[in-house]
Amino acid sequence: MDCMDFVRPLTVVVFFFVAKNLTDIRISNVKFTLWIAIAYTLVTAVFFTGELLASIIVFVLLFTMIYTNGVKFIMSLVGAMATFIIMIICNTLSGLILKEMYPGIDYYVAAADNFKMFISLLISNSMLSYTLSKTIGFILYKNLKIKTVGSINRSIRIIFFVLTLIVLIFIYYTSLSRDVMRNPDIIYIYLVFCIFLIVIIYFAFNTTLKERKLVNSKNELKHLEEYTANIESMYNDIRSIRHDYANVISSMAGYIEDDDIDGLKMYFKQEIVPFSSRMELIDNNLSVLSKIKEPSLKGIIAVKLIHAQDINITTLLDIRENIHITNINILDLNRIVGILLDNACEAALECEKASIKMAIVKYNNMLTIVIINSVKNNKININKIFDEGFSTKDSDRGYGLSNVKAILAHYPNVLLDTNVKESEFSQIIYIEEKVREDNAECLHL
Repeated sequence: MDCMDFVRPLTVVVFFFVAKNLTDIRISNVKFTLWIAIAYTLVTAVFFTGELLASIIVFVLLFTMIYTNGVKFIMSLVGAMATFIIMIICNTLSGLILKEMYPGIDYYVAAADNFKMFISLLISNSMLSYTLSKTIGFILYKNLKIKTVGSINRSIRIIFFVLTLIVLIFIYYTSLSRDVMRNPDIIYIYLVFCIFLIVIIYFAFNTTLKERKLVNSKNELKHLEEYTANIESMYNDIRSIRHDYANVISSMAGYIEDDDIDGLKMYFKQEIVPFSSRMELIDNNLSVLSKIKEPSLKGIIAVKLIHAQDINITTLLDIRENIHITNINILDLNRIVGILLDNACEAALECEKASIKMAIVKYNNMLTIVIINSVKNNKININKIFDEGFSTKDSDRGYGLSNVKAILAHYPNVLLDTNVKESEFSQIIYIEEKVREDNAECLHL
């Protein structure tokens, strides 16, 4: 083996950078370097047997790297094939450029043995392929923002796969047969195919994004209806309190008119004191809620806590500073908090001493919402409670927490921590204002 046997496999490095740009996978530098090292070692070992086996090894490793970093099976294949398409097109363009620089020289033959020509070809190919893959990645992930689209239709993924496979076979075959050197116009066919695939991907994802926006609009309308219902419920509760207050005053007036002091004392002890305590709790909670600067969230919490007090659940609300909601859609947060408080009420009612404690704390770049309720059974399987249909109650229950899980899947900056300790069940929502790059959601297509 001569020096060129170790230099030629360096092309695999470019393959992996192009694949990373095209798929926008989140992978640590250490793992990425390890993948490149494995590919370089294997390709070096088999390169003398021919380009086909080396290409198969690179393709399998590219697919495996993409697939193990969150991309679905079919789109991992598409990503690996697209990488080869970009590399072949840019390698061909580089060859044509070198042909103009060195007239009469077959660059394929020359670059195989000439270190200077190979390095020139590698540098040119690297610059073109990296720039093109980076541009495509920008269009897909910055312009279209396809990570926010979610899963696309399986049939569309299959169409991508078939079209990409056809393009790859044509480009790979003509590249191996050197047809492009005899007829440079074939390069225009390459570029047309490449643009064709990009346009299809663009319109497919754009259509999917519009469909998702339509679904989100319907969900927002549904959430708005729920919010309106909650506000109406809170208004009815306030009317009920006013009605109870009027009844209390009227009842006291009756005892006074009859000069029934003993009856008045008994009534005061049995009715006035509990009513006064309930009014004090409601008043304290509502005054604390004034620190929440998002009216809809304030309304949701008020309705749920007033309802809890009405069914004899002791409530405690602690908010020490003004709270502004950022980095999460308020309608989604309302749904999450509403579901968690409803579950807390249901669980607390089973206890002899029913209680719900809630706190909202902001520290540095983290907003924390804590909901703790008393629980009768402290042997809850927290690994299963988020599964769709799972419930410790009736069979037609159990979809609330699975909905919470589905909502949180769209927010890499939001974490829900669930714990059971002694007689208390806690749900803690952490909302980070700045998303860390290493926690960003991978493309799930």
